[in-house]
Amino acid sequence: MTLVNEVGPEFTANMFINKQHKGYDQMVGMAVDMNLTFEDVYLKGADSRTGKWIGITEGHTYEFVFLCFMNAYAKTIDAKFQSKVEALFPDENVRHAGPVKSLQRCNEKNASLPSLENAESLESLRLPKCAGLLDINRVTLTFDTIAELLGAYDKIMDDPDLLVKNGGRVKNGYLKSFAAPGGYRDLKINPVFKDASMVCEIQLTLKGFMNIKKESHPYYALWRVLSEWCDENKIGKRGEVTLQSAVEVYEENKAKKRVAAIDITEM
Repeated sequence: MTLVNEVGPEFTANMFINKQHKGYDQMVGMAVDMNLTFEDVYLKGADSRTGKWIGITEGHTYEFVFLCFMNAYAKTIDAKFQSKVEALFPDENVRHAGPVKSLQRCNEKNASLPSLENAESLESLRLPKCAGLLDINRVTLTFDTIAELLGAYDKIMDDPDLLVKNGGRVKNGYLKSFAAPGGYRDLKINPVFKDASMVCEIQLTLKGFMNIKKESHPYYALWRVLSEWCDENKIGKRGEVTLQSAVEVYEENKAKKRVAAIDITEM
């Protein structure tokens, strides 16, 4: 709000940073007070591919800084969120904690979801569209039967620390209107985690659908590369890459994962 008051009604989150603004100093000060560290991201003009954080420059927008804060804060509260879900669902065969979504992936997803720009709730609060990313902290719960899934749904909805009815969201992927391509289905619950004032995501699905997800993930990963990384479609923010170079990066990363898996099994 300091920036809004300082710059005036014409302020938007897409404006480039002016380090002379008092609001910029306020944001940096908050990061220091909260002991937040920003992750390297492959964004042209932002950071290097050496993995060393160069820092926020005046070539970045305020939205990008906001996204950095969201991602860095998500890392600090993830253990607490996962512990909360573990207390509700202690069975390790049911609970599958997902890693905190990387800053790079957050930035790619933010760029590929133009519908967030028109979200009335974000616009009324003067928040950038990246505030609509609800799955930076995530966990998946997998069940054998629909009865078990519905029981978990009721438990989450009634929990006083997971506020779904007061500011959260439920997205029923079993409905035809929300169904994902490829046959996978789940129920996404986005509660406001009370202890951290952070919106997180809990996915509820069945084992049969998880098998579909595992089998189709390599194709989904390739689709994501082609749809989000390439300059041909004017969506990706990873850099000016062609379809050919995007596929090469995908194959290179896939090979690295295979080597890492081999190293783990030999330990």
